[in-house]
Amino acid sequence: MTLGPVVDLDDAAGPGVEFALAGDFDPPPGWTEISAVCTDPAVRGQGLATRPIRSVAARIVARGDRVFLHTSAENTDAIRLYLDLGFRLRRTTTFRLLVTPEPPVEAVHASGIGRP
Repeated sequence: MTLGPVVDLDDAAGPGVEFALAGDFDPPPGWTEISAVCTDPAVRGQGLATRPIRSVAARIVARGDRVFLHTSAENTDAIRLYLDLGFRLRRTTTFRLLVTPEPPVEAVHASGIGRP
């Protein structure tokens, strides 16, 4: 994954606002995702993420791509913000978390990793 331009608006929008645009990770042709939208919990609900989202979305549209983003279904605050900004729900997706089991202690020691 290649990370696109990072817009850090701590100075412009206030403390706690971090915003990044993730780029080329095999999106559908003609689409660009706005990703890594995050705001410090202490300052949420003040509209701080609105300006950076609109700014990045405008740049994406200006170059001819369509904008998309995703969030967890449990993140209702983000969903409400995105809907208020004019986004619409296109699809729901189920994500599954797969955890790789840790190797047996013998394997760790045999590889020279870990404690002697």
